Amino acid sequence: MKTSMAMKFLCKMKNKINKKRGMSTVVASLMLILLTLVLVGILWTVIQNMVNSKLDQSQSCMNILGKISINNQYTCYNQTTKELQFSISISDIKVDSVVVAISGGAQTKSLSISNQNKTINYLRPYKGAYSDLVNLPGENEGLTYIYNMTGAGFSNSADQIELAPVVNGKQCDASDSSTQIMNC
Repeated sequence: MKTSMAMKFLCKMKNKINKKRGMSTVVASLMLILLTLVLVGILWTVIQNMVNSKLDQSQSCMNILGKISINNQYTCYNQTTKELQFSISISDIKVDSVVVAISGGAQTKSLSISNQNKTINYLRPYKGAYSDLVNLPGENEGLTYIYNMTGAGFSNSADQIELAPVVNGKQCDASDSSTQIMNC
């Protein structure tokens, strides 16, 4: 009888231990599922932020083509003074600055004209002095500039001028260029 009571007691203990093991398996499974969901959420957030950042950058340069242009009517090269006169027109768009690339012979120089008034080496406003402040035209406006090619280190006249706008801190592809630079 003692043996059967001992056996019953051992069986009850074994059942309790097995039930506890079953609970720990369920808890472990739930923990793994919860951990997986948290990792998926973190990964989703990181990927979504990266994609949104790239989309914002690419959207800032969309629809800019033709909105910043060279006005060929006021663009020419003066052989006597060795100065390039060029005119920038901006339609209904806000830009931080415009990178102007001027090519002549085998060399190219770039300068950045921004919305802030500042002096730029060898660049002046039309009918102004080289010490005068220059800035971009406003929306739906145009301005003409004079660039001293000799002072900037060019030995030839300008072959090409190209405009690349900077929008929201990102430089876009060239929005306009001109290889038809007449003599003034």
